[in-house]
Amino acid sequence: MPTSVYRRIGVAAAALAMTLVGITAASADDTTGSISGTYLDAHGDPIVNASVQVFTSDQTFVSAGTTDDSGTYTVGDLAPDGYIVAFVTDLTQWAHGQTDPFEATVVNVTAGTDSVVDETQLPTGTLTGTLTDADGSPAADVEVLVSSTSNGFEHELPTDGNGQWSIPVFANEAYQVSFVTDGITQYAPGQIEQGNAQSFPVAPDQTVTVDDQLLPTGTITGQYTDAAGNPDVNAQVNIDFLDDEFANFTTTDDNGDFTATVFAGSYHVNFFGSDNHLQWAFGQPTEDTAAVITVEPGGTTVVNDSHVPTGTITVDATDASTGKAIASFCASADSEVACSNGTGVAVIHDVRAGDQTVSVTPNNPRFFSPTDNSVVVHVVAGQNTDATITYQKAAIIRTTIVDAETGAPVPNACVMTFVPGFTVWPDFPGYCSNSKGVVRIAPLDANSYSLFVSAPTGTTYGDQWVGEAGGTGVETNALVVKVAAGKSVTIPPIKLDRAGTITGQVTGPDGTGVAALIGPNAFTPGAGVSGQDIATDATGHYALTNLGPYQWPIFAMADGFASQWTGGAGNRNQAQTVQVVAGATVTNDITMSTGAELHGKALTGDGTAIADGGLIIAYNAKTGDIMGSTFSQPDGSFSIPMEPGQGIRIQYDFFDQPTQTTYVGWFDGTNEATARVLHMPVAGKKIRIVLVPGENL
Repeated sequence: MPTSVYRRIGVAAAALAMTLVGITAASADDTTGSISGTYLDAHGDPIVNASVQVFTSDQTFVSAGTTDDSGTYTVGDLAPDGYIVAFVTDLTQWAHGQTDPFEATVVNVTAGTDSVVDETQLPTGTLTGTLTDADGSPAADVEVLVSSTSNGFEHELPTDGNGQWSIPVFANEAYQVSFVTDGITQYAPGQIEQGNAQSFPVAPDQTVTVDDQLLPTGTITGQYTDAAGNPDVNAQVNIDFLDDEFANFTTTDDNGDFTATVFAGSYHVNFFGSDNHLQWAFGQPTEDTAAVITVEPGGTTVVNDSHVPTGTITVDATDASTGKAIASFCASADSEVACSNGTGVAVIHDVRAGDQTVSVTPNNPRFFSPTDNSVVVHVVAGQNTDATITYQKAAIIRTTIVDAETGAPVPNACVMTFVPGFTVWPDFPGYCSNSKGVVRIAPLDANSYSLFVSAPTGTTYGDQWVGEAGGTGVETNALVVKVAAGKSVTIPPIKLDRAGTITGQVTGPDGTGVAALIGPNAFTPGAGVSGQDIATDATGHYALTNLGPYQWPIFAMADGFASQWTGGAGNRNQAQTVQVVAGATVTNDITMSTGAELHGKALTGDGTAIADGGLIIAYNAKTGDIMGSTFSQPDGSFSIPMEPGQGIRIQYDFFDQPTQTTYVGWFDGTNEATARVLHMPVAGKKIRIVLVPGENL
């Protein structure tokens, strides 16, 4: 249950103790209604002096009453509306039989009538225990928090003077118990991390005892100052375990001093102060080189630190072909940013001494930002360091997007570029036309491109591949535009036609509808538009409404089945096509198959499994479409159903948790072009491979 609702209930209960106790009869006013009923415990006995509170359906408090000796209550003077009802004792329950207000029954109240809401309390039990300090003495006034492991229920109270506590809970649930003292939390029994906490099931009328002893603690204290030795006031001090889990947090006072309680153990300490830089003790810019701070039981460890002194970096960027300065760019280093503002020079101030990475972004689409648009320089405190980054000129494609019938400009249509034969969808919407329909596609690498246009959202235009004289739905019929570095190419206006609709149902071999993704392009995992795919409903029905009036191959992907193009093809260029008609609807039903199977194991260099879920992606070797992907299991095994007959290349992206190492590569190749091509056998057959990073390169 959300804390805000509990707080409202608590505040309401306190306020109503004097003003609303005794409301037992509905108003005689025919413009209002009432809610009445009885509240009984799980054994059928009346619950006396329970607060019955009425809220609007959006959880705004309205009114309340109290149960009498027979468990009966009435809340009157309620305007006609829908309400939810809470029954509050030591526990809060919502009609009917809910612990979450979002699951409560909405009770409709009408004028001049009484709505009956009888409620029986859910079965309850009790969690209780004694908490002692690390030395065995009672731990008084320590906050005890009981949390359900399934339904969000929480209840808290402090231990008494003897370290004892007792909290009523709903039965037939399991709970975790934690203790909060001096800003740190311990989980029963004796655990620092919640993942290691024990769950305590509670049966009806059962009392479960959870005794625990506080773990030994110590103190980290110190002072944080600026580079001149002046106190850094209100600086954040973060204390983390060595595995990066949060341990405690505090801020410095007017003297730059801080103190925090932690469990005895080892930590990293970092500061974020008035210089807007995050640094680790002692004077380190990254956690990799941070000092390990050890705290003994009952001990105090002093961590004094100060801002690392700073210098400046003067950055210029040049054209690789001419050597001339790039006038407009922005540069960054150590979280500081400076822009040249047309001068060709950017000076980055307040950069901490030491090795720093300088990155540059040209504010000019004529220059392409390579993956290595950075240099490492050594900054000396109080001095300036020069840095130069060289850029290659980019290629540009220019065009306009217009209505195919009227020639009027079409704004907000977006163009994406693809190297023919590799149609992996980007994680961005593309280059979009302005109010005059003008679009500039840049910066681009020197290469050949086919163009896909996404029609503006909310219009009747359809998507298209840009063809020689108009739109097309087939990528191999698309116009191929070749561009050179530093050159601009203008192509004829792109003409958008009106969209039509394809509807149908996706089924399995037995004719049962299956949920799937459907679209004009293969699905690409990521944060972007992902191939313009849409989801069917649970029974496999779909409607593609944004395709131009052309012949289209349609892609389908569903869990447990081989991804396919229309007609059961693994290659989009061999697919059957569906003719879309502008303003009309055509039908295309799809039957999925389990196909052939690509399976194997993902292993580290020493032969152990990639237990953290290695990603395996299968690309069609001819078109570059992703035709299957999966994550490996904890034992390293994986399986991908694939359409038979196609050639595929395999890419992997693994993360090995024990060594904190990422492996990205291709099966039997150094890149996509050189990766080994595997030919999928007939349906029902298997191909087995073993992916071992470093050995498959």
